[in-house]
Formats: sequence, structure tokens, C-alpha cells
Amino acid sequence: MNGSKEAETRMGKVPEWRSVRRDWLMHSMGYSEESVKRPYVAVVNSWSEMNPGHYHLRELAQAVKRGILMAGGTPLEFNTASICDGFVVEKRLVLPFRDLISFSIEMMLKANSLKGAVFLTTCDKNVPAHLMAAARVNLPSIFVTGGPMLPGRYQGRDVVCCTDGRPMIGKYMAGEVTEEEFREFSLTSHGSIGACGMMGTANTMQCLAEAMGMSLTGCASVHAVSPAKYRMAEESGRKIMDLIAKDIKPSDIMTKQALSNAVRILMAIGGSTNGILHLLAISHEAGRPLGLDAFEKLSHETPFLCDVKPSGKYTLRDFDEAGGVPVLMKHLADVLDMDVMTVTGKSLGENLKGIKPTESDVIRSRKNALRQDGGIIIIKGNLAPEGAVIKQTAFPESRRQHTGRARVFNSIQFVERALNDGSLILNDEEVLVLKNQGPRGAPGMPETHIPPVFYARGLSNMLIITDGRTSGSTTGPMVLHIAPEAAAGGPLAVVEEGDTIKIDVENRRLDVLLTDEEIKRRQKLLQPRDFEKDPFVTGWIKQYAESVGSSSQGAIIV
Repeated sequence: MNGSKEAETRMGKVPEWRSVRRDWLMHSMGYSEESVKRPYVAVVNSWSEMNPGHYHLRELAQAVKRGILMAGGTPLEFNTASICDGFVVEKRLVLPFRDLISFSIEMMLKANSLKGAVFLTTCDKNVPAHLMAAARVNLPSIFVTGGPMLPGRYQGRDVVCCTDGRPMIGKYMAGEVTEEEFREFSLTSHGSIGACGMMGTANTMQCLAEAMGMSLTGCASVHAVSPAKYRMAEESGRKIMDLIAKDIKPSDIMTKQALSNAVRILMAIGGSTNGILHLLAISHEAGRPLGLDAFEKLSHETPFLCDVKPSGKYTLRDFDEAGGVPVLMKHLADVLDMDVMTVTGKSLGENLKGIKPTESDVIRSRKNALRQDGGIIIIKGNLAPEGAVIKQTAFPESRRQHTGRARVFNSIQFVERALNDGSLILNDEEVLVLKNQGPRGAPGMPETHIPPVFYARGLSNMLIITDGRTSGSTTGPMVLHIAPEAAAGGPLAVVEEGDTIKIDVENRRLDVLLTDEEIKRRQKLLQPRDFEKDPFVTGWIKQYAESVGSSSQGAIIV
């Protein structure tokens, strides 16, 4: 009888058996009874030796874990894949990595008993992938972005890798610089580990993570090699425990108003066109979908204030020293929603209370804006019924109104090789049309860099239109993300060699000078893409090609 009562008492004390089993597994790894009683906090780390943007995150994670332990949590770190566009040889793989990373994080966070998560990430596709996963899983979350690299120094001046690098390769090909000068640039153009030091996609996305309230104030531009980055990481570790205690989740932070703030910052910094693609996807996962029309509207209302490469002349170090995102947001306080919640547990307005809107050549005041509208615009026309994207701050005045003969290709690599060997001749009054570069058509929407041979051949002002993307480090007259894409039967698919293309940036138009009847006639003759004959389209890429949506909606998996 007594044994039976004792058994009943014990039954009342035993927690759910799965949690008992989990605690035993934790003990097997050396965790104490005290550790397993504390809230488990994921440290989602994209550390890798494969690229400079993530090279330092293993050490940065130690600072995060210090903060979590100090605030009463038990940190549990796991790795995610990370990718650097510069390292990847097959560029079609890059955008599909965004969704693969996002799904893998989602599964890890959902599968384990976690109270919150700290995300460590830096580069182009990685930051949006982590933000998408955070929005989808909706645990209390905070981001520690890895920060920019220092600029390089070449012949007494600051240089940044990609933006200054491609023209340098062109000069080398044209015989304008010596072998030794080229070697010196190669060794000095990257000043440290971290994200490439211009307002390319990586630093754009770090700024947008801060702008939407998902990282601490000032985090985006604190450089990878700065001690301040490690202090901020520790602070983020402590802060996640506050977010858990107050049950503040990404859904409380990534609101429609916060996402609109991020769009405005994208316009003000002259950020990467990839920022539009990723914000569309993030907003979808957050359940507050943006549309391209919202970007165009906010671009009209938001001035371009940051004279930072590739749109301007300064580096990310200059941007950071001028005050970074907090000073920029202070300049834009009258058009931003200051009541939105952030990961500090305070509103954006409270975070910026002590920030002074100091004027500089790097971050301008509104009255001294570089432009009164934003760095990126959306255009439409009979070639882009759903829309297309232009980074107008990197777009030369000579091409804002232009009419030219179409030269049509399916590969920028083919164009580059043919220009190199002399089998192709182009002139910069023509329009280079690159088809089948979209999310489905490539598949994978590879970046269309302006090849160095364009600089060597005097073609750097040639208008390029494509359903693909470009690097955030690129300058030049490019019309990107044309939707619907060619592979989906969009009008771009029917453009033929010799057709006349007309662009009018001021009136937001991109057209092929064909009648509607002729466009429809040609569309009826289109043959669907046969992926079965493409050896590239296997495994995940095959799944991606079959399920990816339009770039006008963020190229999300649908």
C-alpha cells in the first residue's frame, strides 16, 4: 500500500517523458543539472572557412554565448550553410541557397525545444535566409550581423574589392596597368575579414536587418574586426533573455510599418537591387507581403542620402564613422514609423533618442540630399508588365532615355568569351538583352556582372536588360528582375535580334517597339523549357525550378 502511494507521488513529479530523455542526452554531453533547468537558446551560426564574411563568426559566437550564460540561459550552437557569391563558381546555385538555408534553420528550430534564437550571419543570401527563417518560426530572436571588412589601400587611396576590382581587371586587359600594379591591387583590395566594404548586397542586408528592428542599434556598420562588434555580440546574448522573458517575437517586430522603414532605408542608402528581392521574400514569410508598387511609392517619397560605393565615393568605414544607420534614420525621422518595436524591447524612437543627425559628405541631411527620390526605382512597360528594377544612383544620365537595337543572348559568359576572342562586336548604342536568367529560367537567377572586358572594349555604358540579377557592387545602366521572366512566357522571351528597345527612366517605361498583336503572335510560338535535358537540373535545383515563383514576389518557393 505504501509502495503504491509512493509510486503515485513519483508519477506526479515526473515531467513529460520526452523532456526527461532530452535532459539525459544533455547530461551525456557534460551539461549539469543546473544547465538543463535553464531556457535553451539557439545560437544559429553561419561560420565558415569558405569566405571572409563568415570566417570570424566562430569567435563572435563565443561572445554571444557569454551574454546568454550571464543572463541565465543555456546556449546551444548549431551551424548553417553559408555562401559567398565571390567564391561560388556556378552562379546559378547562389539564390537557391537562400531558401535551402532558410528551410534548414526552420527545421532545426522547430525540431528542438528552444525558447529563443540568436542569429549570426553576414553575407548576401545568408542574412535574408536567416530573417526568413526567423519570421517563419517566430521564436524570440535577435541578429548579430558580422559587419563589413575594412577597405583596402592601393597607391594611397581607399579601394573596395568588387566595385574597384572589375574596372581594374578591365584596365589590366587593356594594358593600362602593369603586371606588378595588378598584383599589388590583388593583394591589398580586401582590407580584412568581413563583408565586402561597399554598399553591396551583404552590407545592404545588414543595414536592413537593423532598420527593421532585428539587430541592436548601430550593429550593421560596426566592422568585423572591431572590438565593438564582440561587445555588441555579448550584449545581444543578454538581450535575447529579455526578449524571451517578455515574449517579444519577430511577429511583434517585423510589422508592415517596420518593413516599410526598411524599404525607406534601402532607398536612402542607394542599396543593392537584391534588397528588393529579399525584402519581398522576408515580408511574405512575416505574413505582411509587400509588392513592387510599395517600393516605387516609397522611393518617390524617400531621398537618397548616402554617398557610398558603388553609388558614391565613400566606403563602409566612412559610413560607420559618420554614424551609420542610426544617424541616417535620424535624418529620416519624419518619414519613418518611430513607434515600431525593436529587439531592444524599446521602440525605434526610444533607441534613437540620444542620436544626433550630424551632417557629413557621407550621410547627407535631407536638405542636401544627393537626390530627392530613392536609389532604386520600379519601371514597367510592354517588356515588364509586372515590373523591373533599376538602381538609378548607379545608372548614367546618358542612358536614362535611350533607344537602341537589341542584341540578344542567353548567357553573359558567352558574350564575355566572344568579346575576348574577337568573334563578337558590340557598340554601346545597342541594347544587350539577356534572356532566361530568371529564377526558373536559369534556373537560379544568377548575377549578371558587367564583365571586365566591357571596360576594356569601351562598353561600360551599354544598356543591359535582363530577367536576372546583378551584384550589389555593380554600376552601370542595367534593367533587372524583368517580370514575368522569359521562361514563364513573359514578353522578354519574344525579343529577337534587331528589335528596337526603348527605355525612359523618368517615365518609368521599358518597351520593345512591337505591336501587342506581334508580341502575342510570337508568344504562341514559344516552346516550354525542357529541364529533363539539362544535367544541371537535379536534386534540390530540380525541386527549386519546379516550385520557385516570380521575382516580382521575391522568388519565393510556392
